[in-house]
Amino acid sequence: MKDNESGIRRRCIRRMCDLSHCMSLAEVEKAVGKLKRNKYDGDLGHCTNHIIHGPRRLSLYIALLFSGMLRHGLPRRDFEYQL
Repeated sequence: MKDNESGIRRRCIRRMCDLSHCMSLAEVEKAVGKLKRNKYDGDLGHCTNHIIHGPRRLSLYIALLFSGMLRHGLPRRDFEYQL
């Protein structure tokens, strides 16, 4: 995983990256369609059903979030524990 990540960063820094760095609404909706129902994150109170049954606007915001992360860099490691 670290090798892949560092390879992508090197290509992007050198402007040799062929990735679009954009997550489309269709890609998010396709991924949401593959989520398993009734999966919980533990004690934080989040469930995949919230995303699966959420409005289309939620998928749009998720696409914007991930596009921003791909374009501007990934957050710190502790970000995943704050969600």
